[in-house]
Amino acid sequence: MIHLYLSDETPFQKIYEVVIDGKKPKDPAVTKTLVQPELNFAFLLDKACNDLNTAITETQNTHMEGDFVPLPGCSKKLKLFKFFAPLELKFLKKEFVNLTKLHPPSNLKAIPDLYLAFINSSEAKDD
Repeated sequence: MIHLYLSDETPFQKIYEVVIDGKKPKDPAVTKTLVQPELNFAFLLDKACNDLNTAITETQNTHMEGDFVPLPGCSKKLKLFKFFAPLELKFLKKEFVNLTKLHPPSNLKAIPDLYLAFINSSEAKDD
């Protein structure tokens, strides 16, 4: 698109390049689309949270309060500061999913670690 004002000279060369040569002018920065998250983002987020919730429920049977428990897919450990009821884990998952949808991570492989950090930070909320 070429904008002309009455006081401007007509840019014949630019018009020729666009019409005859088919050169497309640069897109304005305002109309560029944002990077879209993956289409299966919600599925991957839900699956990662469900897998961790299942692993937490299973490890609570074999560990004591205060233990640091390694979980699959996470580089850090979960601090079992209390035993989580399945309903509480479901509530934490729902809260985390809503928060993550607003601010999606750039790396989808980081979701389990982010969820684990969210669960570990819920200790401060419970006090």
